[in-house]
Amino acid sequence: MKSDIPVTSEQEAVAIACGMQLGGAKTFVFMQDSGWLNCINNMCSLVYPYGFKIGGEVKGVPEPEHHKRSYDLYRYLNDTI
Repeated sequence: MKSDIPVTSEQEAVAIACGMQLGGAKTFVFMQDSGWLNCINNMCSLVYPYGFKIGGEVKGVPEPEHHKRSYDLYRYLNDTI
């Protein structure tokens, strides 16, 4: 079953997708590039610690380089805190 869930922010979309993954659903969150770093708190507190899958390619379009840099930022923050 496919469905779209309207959200008001990128952070909300990431949190809902994580919850749906806990329930066994396959999820996708599409967002503008500017929204990626808005989600750094979600990434540090929800996505990475609990091992949710994020990133990757969609129909052969490579993931933007700045997404990969945000992973490095997370790792730095995680190691220093």
